[in-house]
Amino acid sequence: MPILIIMSYAKSKFYFEPVSVLLGRSGEPESEEAEFIGESRGELGGQYFFKKVIAENSEDFETVDIRSEISLLITNAYDSVAENLREKLSSLISPEMANILFRIPSKPSANLVRRALRDAPGRLYFHKKSPTIIIPSSSNVFCVLSNEAKHVHNLVANIKSKFEELNNITRDFGLELLKILTSNDYQSFFLENIDKVKKIEFGEPKNSFEKEVINVCSQITSSFLSNVNVQFEEPSESFEYDVFVSFPPKSIVVIEPTDYTALRKELAGQKIVPETLKSKIILAMQDKAQRLKAKSIVVVKGFPSNTFSQLKTIADSRGVILMTEKDYKEKLPSQLCENMLLSLSPRRPHFIYRYPE
Repeated sequence: MPILIIMSYAKSKFYFEPVSVLLGRSGEPESEEAEFIGESRGELGGQYFFKKVIAENSEDFETVDIRSEISLLITNAYDSVAENLREKLSSLISPEMANILFRIPSKPSANLVRRALRDAPGRLYFHKKSPTIIIPSSSNVFCVLSNEAKHVHNLVANIKSKFEELNNITRDFGLELLKILTSNDYQSFFLENIDKVKKIEFGEPKNSFEKEVINVCSQITSSFLSNVNVQFEEPSESFEYDVFVSFPPKSIVVIEPTDYTALRKELAGQKIVPETLKSKIILAMQDKAQRLKAKSIVVVKGFPSNTFSQLKTIADSRGVILMTEKDYKEKLPSQLCENMLLSLSPRRPHFIYRYPE
């Protein structure tokens, strides 16, 4: 299983955990993959559990409909400006003539407001008893975010408990809670159900730098896999991923720490040139990532500045994010959090379920 190495680093400013709820009908065989990706009637069960425990639980959560609130603010501001303009024009020309000349609509265009808010998230659920929020991805997948790990872990445990209590009632009318996936279980389940993945196995970090990078990831989430070997079929091949992290619904990031000292030993007797580094670091990483349709991040240690500069130019041209041991402790957490938030963006090719009023 993935390894968690505890070292002393500056506390991260955020911590997140994706959660997936698997539901089925009592007496039927489990179909976990369908429930997980939201392609079965398990969606309806997910809506029921989420509504009862979170969305309709006004004692524990405050619901903030960001789009509605911003839309109302825009409308009110427009009304105020339009009315002020009409008053100024009224001393000069009639209201009828003002409307003909200036074409002041009675309200802002709904399409214009929607376009302005297309990147804004939908509803957020603020926990009233801790500085924690829930961002839904679909009816049975959501992300819990806070400034400290303890708040996230406590809320996830509380939600699990309430889901299990509700399950004691729902199973009597045929709806059963199969699993609540968090942390490593969430990631393993997702990885195992990716197309062409045949088998996964876990190994150990190969050096201290890998351990350091793994630990930095653990500062912002426990939901990732480390040193996971993935066996693929068609074509049959295996790759090791030093860090694998998937975000709901289907966004993936893989991270590869590379120690220049170890690489230099491996390339002993050869002249290290940009083409060699491109092949061994950038293209090799890109090849591994493409099999999972993942974004790739390479963290390098000990590279001479001129070598790093050449390598970064190649990485940028291939869409590979390159970091150094000097800046990754700041950049890597921010990059992972940004990917998590972007994966929940309304513009992604997936839906966020909007609970009706």
